[in-house]
Amino acid sequence: MCCCIPPIPIASEDQLHEKPKITYILLAAETSVLLFNNILTALNGLEIVPGNLNEWIFQHLGYIPNERYPWTFFTYSLLHDGWFHLLGNLLFLWIFGSFLEQRLGPRRYLFLIILGSVFSCVGHDLAINTLGTGQTSTIPLVGASGSISAILGAFVVLLPTAKFRCFYFILFDWGIVKLPAIVYIPIFVFWGDLFALAYHGADTAVAHGAHLGGAFWGILFGIFIRYTPKTQKAVDREVQKQDEEGKALARLAHENFRQALDMKATDAALSLIREGEKLGRPLPLTLADRVRLAMLLEENGETFLAAQTYRSLMAGDLNHDQRLEIGLRLAKILLVYERNLEATKTLLRTLYKEYQTDPRLPEIQKLVDQVKETERNLFKRPR
Repeated sequence: MCCCIPPIPIASEDQLHEKPKITYILLAAETSVLLFNNILTALNGLEIVPGNLNEWIFQHLGYIPNERYPWTFFTYSLLHDGWFHLLGNLLFLWIFGSFLEQRLGPRRYLFLIILGSVFSCVGHDLAINTLGTGQTSTIPLVGASGSISAILGAFVVLLPTAKFRCFYFILFDWGIVKLPAIVYIPIFVFWGDLFALAYHGADTAVAHGAHLGGAFWGILFGIFIRYTPKTQKAVDREVQKQDEEGKALARLAHENFRQALDMKATDAALSLIREGEKLGRPLPLTLADRVRLAMLLEENGETFLAAQTYRSLMAGDLNHDQRLEIGLRLAKILLVYERNLEATKTLLRTLYKEYQTDPRLPEIQKLVDQVKETERNLFKRPR
């Protein structure tokens, strides 16, 4: 059993501001094709379809170096030989592709992927002809990893400082580590393919030459985009346009949020907050907005959500009077509705120390007395 695995990216530190439509389409298309192949396999088991139909698909849509049918330079990337193969590709496509699509725009992103598929075939051919014995020249090449390598190549040039949370496992230790693209992609992706190709050659189950061919194209494309003045200006304009549109939408959502508060429609207000977070455009809420929302939630009897909001406010930057007001409201909810005596006592001790000379100290003392009374009632024997 292997005692370590390369770090696996699981999430980005950044947020998407636009839906990556091309990435969504590719995710759906590749999943659908494998599902279709699995259905054919199941139907073959029931003797409903011919047994060689799946084999025919791979032979005529996969890329075979000895035959090089023109359409297979593109169709092979939609085929996968199993769920493990597919899920690995989908993970990298989603984690890296969605942000690169946002950076490039859908047209340039699609151009990168299509040509990445072609360059991947070229890299595969070169590897077989220079480092192989010809054993794999009749085996169909399948999978989107060549195009995804093109995405990674462009990513490391265009977004080198983007950070990702990666899962690692070494011996008996595992956890999450944050790595920038400029470190993760060259060391844990490209170097692995180079080493495998140099050490094992091209006669392996994994087409490392295809990966490197796609990566080579992606790096060239990224350099062209980044260092060609006209192209870079066009990309910058697109990014600025997206930012301006995002800010305008956030302002509109904020106005709707305040209107919802005016109508005491807390459900609508919360829905706007969640929608903004989902789209990567969080509402620009002020401290007053959050305080008002929390008080309305409490007023409407939604004490659990009110307490959550009060806790968040207590952890933030409140002035002297605001902190006392929020603290008292939170303490009342903890005591009366949540019946959490320990949390109530901890909060009241903190408030008591901070506000010993405050005119509202009696309000704190009143809550302390209520806590004591509640504790006494807990231990009263029934008559």
